Amino acid sequence: MKPDSSNAAAQVVDQRCPATVLPTDPIGVATRSACCPIVLACDSAYAMPLATTLASLAEHNQHHWPLRVTVLVDAQDIGLDAATRARVLHSAPAGSLRLSWATVDPSGFDTLVRPAHVSRMTYARLLLAQALPTEVERALYLDCDLLVLGDLAALCNSPLCGATLGAVPDFHIDAHLQAARCGVCRPPTCIPDVRQYFNAGVLLVDLTAWRQRGVAERAVHYLREHPDTPYADQDALNRACDQDWTALAPAWNFQPHHCTRVDRLPAERRPHIVHFITASKPWLPASTSLNAALYNRYRDSTCFRASHTEKVAAAVQTLGWRIKHRFNRWLTPAMAATKRKADPPLASRRAGASGASDAAGAAGDSGAADASGNTQGKPGTAAPGTVTGVACAPDPATPCAAAQARPIGMPLDGTRRRLILSAAARGHRALATPWPRT
Repeated sequence: MKPDSSNAAAQVVDQRCPATVLPTDPIGVATRSACCPIVLACDSAYAMPLATTLASLAEHNQHHWPLRVTVLVDAQDIGLDAATRARVLHSAPAGSLRLSWATVDPSGFDTLVRPAHVSRMTYARLLLAQALPTEVERALYLDCDLLVLGDLAALCNSPLCGATLGAVPDFHIDAHLQAARCGVCRPPTCIPDVRQYFNAGVLLVDLTAWRQRGVAERAVHYLREHPDTPYADQDALNRACDQDWTALAPAWNFQPHHCTRVDRLPAERRPHIVHFITASKPWLPASTSLNAALYNRYRDSTCFRASHTEKVAAAVQTLGWRIKHRFNRWLTPAMAATKRKADPPLASRRAGASGASDAAGAAGDSGAADASGNTQGKPGTAAPGTVTGVACAPDPATPCAAAQARPIGMPLDGTRRRLILSAAARGHRALATPWPRT
């Protein structure tokens, strides 16, 4: 995979953060501004989610019809045949899309490790610059497991300030990385050590810079050097574009769908794009998604709508999974209490560790030096299962600010991790609008 030689002499578009002025209506929402080309990648297993995403895209961007959409498909995928492609096209209103299909060959990525629920077409985004004509300077990449709930003109015209791409920080992983830097928890394993970690489900790409800086080549090199990287091409893109991307507002890639009923959010906080990250998808009954009804509203407008029998079966399965999840949440603490009663030495050991942790925290608060000469604010000794470090002051601008202020030596457990993620979710929802709220 080599950069396009015909574009090697091209000048990088000078984007020194000029103010992008868009025509606005009386309430300040951008209107009548052309959207850049939109690119998605899909295989036969995701034909229905693709149609649903396109239907939501067309519904909320009627001012920009016909939208220029390119779908990257696997050359060896016989399931995505002409009939299926026609169903996808007819799922959107007539005249709303100028849809084209670009065939790519991702077989070169078969030897790379990827999550079990992710197909090899996830690597198609690395072939983005090859699939589009060289005269296309900017494109918006979207995953198929999302809903578009707003006008994308402001996103497509966002200044990148000379960076290769614009993206939204990852809700889970970036919060974990930032918390680890503050000593709240251990750093995640096998994740690239980058300044800030973005989610690759929504990418605004400067294709000229992408080609000139060899982003795809560097990402593939990282994947081959780190076959155990857990998030495949997303990890690779974060390494290749470290400190070469612009952070976009969370409203353009809203990720905490597990704990948020999006349709119940106030209008001023409702995101423009909802991304159903992880293996928990709203069309799967086992996910017991809070946003299944919202998703089905758009799915029902496509040629892949579920039949009445399928909806009833899905509702029954969802109910069964919810009962199972509630039972497990009730059973787990009960089993833990039974285990503590049956193993007094274990309970005493935990109590001893907790006491040692409290003693370490008290020593740090008093500023007394330990045996190695460490004083408050410096790493010292702690009980097993704890982490020592500098207790940093909370940063209000950080989503996990509520979880940053912690006593030195606090044990790391599941409760602490849940607190970090819940604090990040609150910060993410509070920032779910791309313009200041009044």
